[in-house]
Amino acid sequence: MDKTDSWLGASRRVQELASKRSAAGRRVEPDEIVIQMVRDVLRNAPALLTFAEASKRTGYSSRTLQRWAAGRKLKVVRLAGASPRIPRQEIERLLCDGFWDA
Repeated sequence: MDKTDSWLGASRRVQELASKRSAAGRRVEPDEIVIQMVRDVLRNAPALLTFAEASKRTGYSSRTLQRWAAGRKLKVVRLAGASPRIPRQEIERLLCDGFWDA
């Protein structure tokens, strides 16, 4: 996993991108920054992530993600004989829409 696979790494990369764009005279919208960060975090992510994998990519603890899943704030896929998995699209929704106060 390289540095852009984590939320912090993606945040740093997007800040660099925003500063380059603003230096070129182009205004960077907050939504554009969030979308780019989400793309960086989910780059090379599998279609279904474990709670531990999702935790590393989002910065939320595994326990928090499990509570949100139990409270139906976060959709999970239950596979036969395996622990529940979080779809990549659900992580994207979580990061783009924000569960900051979930």
